[in-house]
Order: sequence, then C-alpha cells, then structure tokens
Amino acid sequence: MGNKIISVNLLKQEPDKFRQYTNVGFAEFQVLVMEIEKIIDNKKKGRPSKLDIENQLLIFLMFINMGLTYEMLGKYFDIHPSNANRIVSKIGKAIQNIRNPDISTKRVTNNINELIEELIWKSSVFK
Repeated sequence: MGNKIISVNLLKQEPDKFRQYTNVGFAEFQVLVMEIEKIIDNKKKGRPSKLDIENQLLIFLMFINMGLTYEMLGKYFDIHPSNANRIVSKIGKAIQNIRNPDISTKRVTNNINELIEELIWKSSVFK
C-alpha cells in the first residue's frame, strides 16, 4: 500500500471540500472528535490503530455522506478494507453513545445535537 490520498490535515485546508466530503463544517467536526475521544477507550489491548480519531471520524463521515465502499476508503486512507469496516462500526457506535455534548453556545449545541441525530439515523441505515 502507498500513502494516504485523503486526510483531515489535507482537507482542513480546503473548507468547501471538507464540507462536501463530510457534510459538516470543521468546527462541528472538531466537537465530534472531542466527544468521540471521551467515549472510545484508547487503552485497549492489541495493535494500535494506524489512524488517529480525526481520520477515523473522517472515514465514517465519508462512508455515510458519500456512500464510499470499504475498498475505496481503504485505498484513500492506505488501510485494508476490513479495517475501514471496523472503523465505521466503531465510530458509528461511539456516535450513538453521545448524548449531550459540552458546548458553550446554544446555536452550536443545537447544530451538533441535530448532526448527531442525523448521524445515528444514517449509521443505522447501513447496518
């Protein structure tokens, strides 16, 4: 396998493409990352993931927003398709466990809550 074609670091430099690929803005994305990091236990045994939580969330969002296959995600992120499948499942379960994000402004909170509801619905459609 070669290098990653897509990553959070590359896409955050192009906000329009970031929103096109994920259907969320970068600020909302960062809030989701923080909430997911609270839920996912990074101290589990076994081989650590090659991708950080940001890129794992990007995989999940591209999967549900763009309908990419695990094979395509694997090529874009330089991982095996079965790893893409595990990441989508893991991040989807984490998103379903998010209840009330700790966000200061009501507007952002409402947007994130709506986003989480939409993500839960979309992720349950693919199961």
